[in-house]
Amino acid sequence: MLSRARAAPAARHHHVSSRLASSSSSRVVVAPRAPLLRGRSTPFSRAARVGKIYTASSSVTEASTRTVVHVETATELEDIIASCAREKRKCVVNVSTSKCGPCKMLLPTLEKYAREHGDSATFVKFHSDEGEDLKRVASEWAVQQVPTYRLIREDGETHAQFTTGKPDSLGGKLYLFLT
Repeated sequence: MLSRARAAPAARHHHVSSRLASSSSSRVVVAPRAPLLRGRSTPFSRAARVGKIYTASSSVTEASTRTVVHVETATELEDIIASCAREKRKCVVNVSTSKCGPCKMLLPTLEKYAREHGDSATFVKFHSDEGEDLKRVASEWAVQQVPTYRLIREDGETHAQFTTGKPDSLGGKLYLFLT
C-alpha cells in the first residue's frame, strides 16, 4: 500500500511532464545527470581549493606579500616573527595539524586575507604535529585546539590568540586586526 502511495506522485509528475512536453506553447527538456567523478581531478577538487602555499625556504619577502607561508621548524617561525617586528609588519600565525578538517576548510579564508593585506602583514601557518620543536611552540602558546590563530602586532607583541572553526568569525577578527 505504501509503495503505491509513493509511486503515485511520480507517475502524476511524469504525466504532467509529458502533457507539457506535448503542448505547443511550452517544452520541458530533462537533462541527464552528470556522472560522479570519483577519484578524478575536477576544477573543484581539493588541490584547486587549497591554493598555493610557499615554504619558508622560499624568499620570505616574496612569499609573505600575497600568500600563506608554511613553516616546518620553530627556527623558521621565530625568524619570520622577528623579521616582521624589525620591518614593523603585522603577523598572522595559523596553528593547525596535518589532518585537521576545519583547518583545511578555513585555509581559503586565510589565503584571501593574505592576498588582500599581504603588503602590510605576513601570514604564516604550521602543523603542530610535524615536529617536536613545533609541538613545543604550540605548548608554549597554550594551544588547546586547532585551528588556533595568533595575531602579532608590528612591535612583535601578541595582540590576540583565538580558536575558531567558522570562516565568518575568522574573517571578522582578521579584518578588525588588519584594518
